[in-house]
Amino acid sequence: MARFSHAVAALVLSASATACGEPLVVLGDSPGLMRIVLGVGDSIGTRVDSVATRTRLTEPRALAFNPSNSLLYVADRGALRQVSGTTTRVARIFSVTSSGQSTLLLDAGGCVQNVCLQEPTAMAVAQDGTLVIADAVGGRVFRYAPGGALTVLAGTGAAASAADGAPAAGSPLDRPAGVAV
Repeated sequence: MARFSHAVAALVLSASATACGEPLVVLGDSPGLMRIVLGVGDSIGTRVDSVATRTRLTEPRALAFNPSNSLLYVADRGALRQVSGTTTRVARIFSVTSSGQSTLLLDAGGCVQNVCLQEPTAMAVAQDGTLVIADAVGGRVFRYAPGGALTVLAGTGAAASAADGAPAAGSPLDRPAGVAV
């Protein structure tokens, strides 16, 4: 299997393409050629598998590519979990290597003080490999350092707007939907 490249990652066709009703992440490897890099085309896969093409997705929402290690990050929601007494949809974030290996980065451990990723809508990778994630429903922007913890960069979880000049982590955000580094 060819290594992902920065140019190739820009050709990811869709994080919500479906085959037989199941979402897939499809990559355009070269002009006119496509391949599935994450997801299965039917419901026989498992929610988490070490092989990317055997991992079932629910609703892939965001993609980010790290050219330094050729990892493609995919945000997907779909796990149900209890958080502070309420049932909440909680996001999963996978990394996929160019060899097709899949690793679950954030799921059960993706919480900060009982606030978890709920609907990641955008991701970006910084030069140091840090992943920045906008969570629309959660009203926050998170930072995930590879192998480290999830931390809040901005937002309080309240859906509101803040005045200019306020500290980012203490300011409410209303459905953040994009990030850039």
